[in-house]
Amino acid sequence: MGQEQSKQNQVVSSISKQFKVDHEQLTKQLDYLNKKDYKFIGYLGKGAFGLVIQAHSQEHGNVAIKILDKKAENAEEIFKETSAMEKLGNCENIVKIYECLNCIKLNTYFIINQLCDCTLRDVVESNQLSLTQICAITEQLLKGLDQMKNFNVVHCDIKPENILYIKKNNRFVFSDFGLSHQIKSSKINSKSNVGGTLQYSAPEVLDNSSKLTYKLDVFSLGVTVAEIIRGQKFEGYDQIFGIKQDKILDFMPINLLNQQFCDQLIKNMVCQSQIKRKDPQELLDILHNNFQFKQSELSKIIIKQKKYLSIVDDQLTHLTSVKDLSKYQDRSNISLDLRLKLNCSVNSIK
Repeated sequence: MGQEQSKQNQVVSSISKQFKVDHEQLTKQLDYLNKKDYKFIGYLGKGAFGLVIQAHSQEHGNVAIKILDKKAENAEEIFKETSAMEKLGNCENIVKIYECLNCIKLNTYFIINQLCDCTLRDVVESNQLSLTQICAITEQLLKGLDQMKNFNVVHCDIKPENILYIKKNNRFVFSDFGLSHQIKSSKINSKSNVGGTLQYSAPEVLDNSSKLTYKLDVFSLGVTVAEIIRGQKFEGYDQIFGIKQDKILDFMPINLLNQQFCDQLIKNMVCQSQIKRKDPQELLDILHNNFQFKQSELSKIIIKQKKYLSIVDDQLTHLTSVKDLSKYQDRSNISLDLRLKLNCSVNSIK
């Protein structure tokens, strides 16, 4: 037990130095999670709202846990909105949120999520997706939007980084509901603070319109799908604001294969007029009536392997996948994910 704790301390020390996190606080947070049956496996990354780690529990298997300091900006609001999303757990194209923990003693929120393999951004950067694959991905994401609409939920921050991919069943799921809103009618309360990312925000959000609806998510998804076809982000003033003025096709590589898709799907998703913008079910009907594709096409997606640095039996070992890392979950080994290119040398962990 002492040896296991020593190894954890070494890794916690490296994380603390790299990201200027309080060592003692992080140790207490991991101890708290361990008592809740979430055994720390490794470090996954650092998001805008705190650290993300991988853990294992008897009930849920491998999970991703967001550690959110209550002192962080909008932390309470993010926790409340995310907690409300637990009811979406049975929706196929929405990430499962297993539970949200509020530790008063540590002044910390913990959000326990389904563990996924990578983001849509990773998929786009590692694959030259065919039109049939793009159709299959779009179908899943439109179904996810329709599921949210049925629960009166607006995500408010849809972008490739907030869409995760599960290789096991070729499933794409929406994640990161910290900025989401629940609406009691067809519109978001005009007093709601609708955030999001500039490149993907609908025109009505930028205009501070009081008539905000679930269709702002349709616009964001339209920009996201356009990026999949384009293979790169929309950047620069002309592109970012051009797509909010019905000029998105000016920046798209139009050819015979994707012309119909852009004309019938993309244009109807990023329409400047919120009223004329199609809703998810209408877009699904267009997709099904005009394009032939199979979800099995997604099995061809390649995930670029990432290296992990792990302490295994007192030796540093390079692992090439989450699967390799996970097989050590029942042993006293702590691992570091190099996804964000941590500068953790062998000497820094000894």
